Amino acid sequence: MALHSTQIIALHWFYSSHENGEPASYKGTLEHFGEVLKISDPMNVLMSLLDMKLISINKNKFEVSITKSGIQLIESLKKK
Repeated sequence: MALHSTQIIALHWFYSSHENGEPASYKGTLEHFGEVLKISDPMNVLMSLLDMKLISINKNKFEVSITKSGIQLIESLKKK
């Protein structure tokens, strides 16, 4: 599975939240999320990660978390 650099940036952000034991909820807007991570189209990036099942959304808490598949992918990229 090949990811674009923007997908890797966003996925790494979720991975870092997971590693720090913090929820990956973001208090700002989607546009602000894109500005912080320097992603021009954050909605498409997040939707693509959702479609690939690399992140999941808890609709009750409005938190996004990385899935086991996402963790494995980031860890395999770190080894390269």
